[in-house]
Amino acid sequence: MCWTNLYVWFASDECTSGTYPQHILQTASGCDSSVTLYLFVDDAIEFYRDTTICEGETYVFGTQTLSLSGLYDEVFQTASGCDSIVHLELAVQNCDGPFEISNIVTPNEDGQNDTWKISDYTQIAGCTTIIYNRWGQPVYQSNDYQNEWGGTKDGEPLPDGVYYYSIKCSDTEYKGTVNLFRFKK
Repeated sequence: MCWTNLYVWFASDECTSGTYPQHILQTASGCDSSVTLYLFVDDAIEFYRDTTICEGETYVFGTQTLSLSGLYDEVFQTASGCDSIVHLELAVQNCDGPFEISNIVTPNEDGQNDTWKISDYTQIAGCTTIIYNRWGQPVYQSNDYQNEWGGTKDGEPLPDGVYYYSIKCSDTEYKGTVNLFRFKK
């Protein structure tokens, strides 16, 4: 299959290696000359990539502007003028979906996971957030959680372990676990 026209040989476009028929041409002075084409075609360089965009966004892929999930191919030219084929798998997802709730907190003051994170805590404004220890006793509670719990109860560090959370909103409840680890720096 030809991705692009590589070589024009009289009335045909040739894109595969081979010997192409001899043609007799006449020079300006009336002499005959014979021309035969010996064509060598290197294989195209192929690349595979996958990309994800949000619904309503577009992705420019060569000459195409894409907005639907699918498999797409495009031919690009390398710096040396050879064809390269890029195969794209595009996924379109709903980015307005639910927020993400972290399942780990490592309050060791290294700047990473020092508090329990909810990706968009504004979505739980007004909800009751409670964190329980393994015996079901509340160790933290808030009606306006803003990613501030750092593995403490009444200002005192809690031991490493698995804790449980409940976020109760008017029509929804989220439940899960939080792993508390105090890694050393």
